[in-house]
Amino acid sequence: MAADKLTRNLAQALEADSAEGEDPVPHLARLIDRLRPSRFRPETADARIRILLDLLDARPDLLERLRELIARLFARYDTLPFYTETGILPDRGFARELRRRIGNHLLPEVRDESDFITALRRIFRKSFDPRWLAVLEPEIRREFWLRIGAAAPLSVTRVARIHARQAEAARLLACRCAVWGEHPEARRLNPREPQEDSPFLALAGDLDAWLRARGDAVPPLEGLAACRRVVRETQERARQQGTTLSLTLLLRRLSQSLDRLELLMLLLDEARARNLPGTVEAWTRFVASALRDSVCRDSVRDYLRETTGVLALRVTENASQTGEHYIARDLRELSAMARAALGGGAIIGVLALGKILLHHQGLAPAVQALAYGLNYGLGFVLIYLLGLTVATKQPAMTAATLAAAVDEAHRGGGWQRDRLRAMLAAVVRTQSVAILGNVALALPVALLLAWYLGAGGEGSAITREDAAYLLRDLHPLQSPVVAHAAVAGVCLFLAGLISGYFDNFARFRRIGDRVALLGWLRLLVTRRGATWLGAALERRLGGIMGNLLFGLMLGGAGFIGFIFGLPIDIRHVAFASANLGYALGALDFGLDSTTLAWVVLGVALIALTNLLVSFVLALWVALRARNLGLRAMFKAWWG
Repeated sequence: MAADKLTRNLAQALEADSAEGEDPVPHLARLIDRLRPSRFRPETADARIRILLDLLDARPDLLERLRELIARLFARYDTLPFYTETGILPDRGFARELRRRIGNHLLPEVRDESDFITALRRIFRKSFDPRWLAVLEPEIRREFWLRIGAAAPLSVTRVARIHARQAEAARLLACRCAVWGEHPEARRLNPREPQEDSPFLALAGDLDAWLRARGDAVPPLEGLAACRRVVRETQERARQQGTTLSLTLLLRRLSQSLDRLELLMLLLDEARARNLPGTVEAWTRFVASALRDSVCRDSVRDYLRETTGVLALRVTENASQTGEHYIARDLRELSAMARAALGGGAIIGVLALGKILLHHQGLAPAVQALAYGLNYGLGFVLIYLLGLTVATKQPAMTAATLAAAVDEAHRGGGWQRDRLRAMLAAVVRTQSVAILGNVALALPVALLLAWYLGAGGEGSAITREDAAYLLRDLHPLQSPVVAHAAVAGVCLFLAGLISGYFDNFARFRRIGDRVALLGWLRLLVTRRGATWLGAALERRLGGIMGNLLFGLMLGGAGFIGFIFGLPIDIRHVAFASANLGYALGALDFGLDSTTLAWVVLGVALIALTNLLVSFVLALWVALRARNLGLRAMFKAWWG
């Protein structure tokens, strides 16, 4: 019954009268309004289009009518941007394009009414149209365009105009590829011999010669393949030597333009050969991406997902390489991790005392936050440089390693489910050992220092009031322990991204070579010493900056809460265990068993929340950077 009603509505939309020179957009928009599925059931789009195809088979007059409307749409509007801009990142720069899209949401842009893309946006005018367009089956798309192509042929003049516009678009794309392919940033990563010709410039010349040729001339697909090889080599070197957002977007744009150029060449070649199935196949592939992109050209979410995804992949790849060192696979590596965690716990016990002492200095809030941050940050840097470890900093690194393994399994690589499960088990064991190592020494170091300082006594550095305050902060019923631990987890996650960013930055900017060129440093430590320092800094810059900024985030969280009047603070498991030690020392272990049990539970909740929040966020970013979701992860791990 519903199918019969839809058939009648579609027939009525196509039977509406229109003059020869009338704008086809209102008529096509009316048809799409009838065809559009429910917002909540985009998956029904295939069935609705199948009903349209059955109607066109039963009514050849309506098929001819629809073909005429589409032909008039291509004849009336400028299609060049449709061929050369849709599905390709704009060449405006990241910040400028982001501002444009946000601005268009706040104040709609006055569009060029002669633009084909504007016409498409008038036809597909609902905000959820991109959703159902994206889930259409390729076979349904192909069948639709086969019927349109098999209808009564268009006039020679109309066909010639369409092909001329496609040829012009191909020339324009080839010229853009030549410019982008010879960009200085790309050339620096992939230099060639002075006498070697540019494959991008050669492609532009070969394409023009092919478009001018007649008969059985072959499109320059070999030249296009050579350009793709250069792009892949440049991307591979960018992985090794680092990249920037501008270079990442440039290579992405270049790759997209080469893909579009290949489609246009295939489309023109099949049209020359009058091969309808081949023409429809190439056209269907082109329209699948171009149509959706035309409808959602101002989407901020889509733009951020596409532009930051590739850069996030580079950053998380750096993190995954670091994460390999945080996964212990045998007893020897577990012992090494335990020793590193014990050493880190000892230093954290001292850092916790530093914060307590700074609290008594009567500093202004902003100065106090900076002092807290430097206390934490410089301490974390010291731990890092000594080769020790802070347990909860590891999940952000190991999550990226797991995501890389899931990606390899998803692409059919050599990874097997048993190996993935073994890696996950190794991660859990390593994290457990690291946490226990930190806590096992942070707590006794705090107790020892509290005893040495005479904590709890008159005029002591750690008073009984301090002890009550520290215990209240760890009690899950007296303070939002889990929420504060989650804030610390977010900071841990950000620290992992920061480390990856600065690793990438150091490689791309060649920090080691630049430090080695400093004249004053050469005078101080000789050329060899400057070279060694530069290499060491390049190798460790990510870790240094990640740890330093992580400490500043921990120190500044409470100050941000103070400014906005919000209960924002941080709870970190290693510092929580040290604070418990100082409180017990100040109270001379005069703490009832019930309160002690609640506080120990609070420390355990802090540990669990620190790990889960930082790990889940880091894993989510790493998977999204590889265009994977949680479904791919579960499939790779558990089938």
